[in-house]
Amino acid sequence: MRYRIEQLTNDELVVRNVETDVILGLAVPLGVLDPHDPDKWLVTGCRVLDARGNILAVIDTKSVPRPLEMAAVAIATSEEYLGYPGLKAVAKEPNPRRIEFRLGTLLADLASEFARALIECCNGGLKAETKRKCTDLLTQLHGIWYVSRFGSLNAERRAHEPYFANHPTCDARLSFGEAAQTYGMFELRRRYPDASDATLKLGLSWPLDTLESLIKSLMQGETVSETVR
Repeated sequence: MRYRIEQLTNDELVVRNVETDVILGLAVPLGVLDPHDPDKWLVTGCRVLDARGNILAVIDTKSVPRPLEMAAVAIATSEEYLGYPGLKAVAKEPNPRRIEFRLGTLLADLASEFARALIECCNGGLKAETKRKCTDLLTQLHGIWYVSRFGSLNAERRAHEPYFANHPTCDARLSFGEAAQTYGMFELRRRYPDASDATLKLGLSWPLDTLESLIKSLMQGETVSETVR
């Protein structure tokens, strides 16, 4: 089985069984304000809870460098020990690639909104509603990028692997940049079947370039191109 963190719309981090699409627990980040930058929050650990609210583990950076990466391990271990109680709540129509297709939809939506923004800027100015939509979509895209950094746990192998499933799923799993190209182009081709690949790739580059700039700003200039591209 496979487990990975997912960010919900209210910024809550949940751990989900990918194959069954069932939420099995929460990963609650713990942190402090950076003494050198009061606007920056430093993650110092996380608290892992099961679906019933029981604390399974409290992990800090003294134990592992990336505590959130271990949230899926704690949930998977608990599930195995208790005989997989989460399997009793399997979704009626589980979608193991729900996040992958959501990524493609977000990228295509952003490409469309960026094109609209460009047209508006050339015809009287950017509208507040278009700016709001771009900001909201970009925030959601950043959320997927953020959780993808912690990979997905292959419970059988007890190993962390890339976050995203490939298309087809039998191929090697994908990093954020690879998944963005695969599922972003898939959705853009579906929406605009008459457009050339060159045009679609240009449209896809707009949200990815913007996301990269946002991440660099949030991470104070750290190199992040390899995680976005």
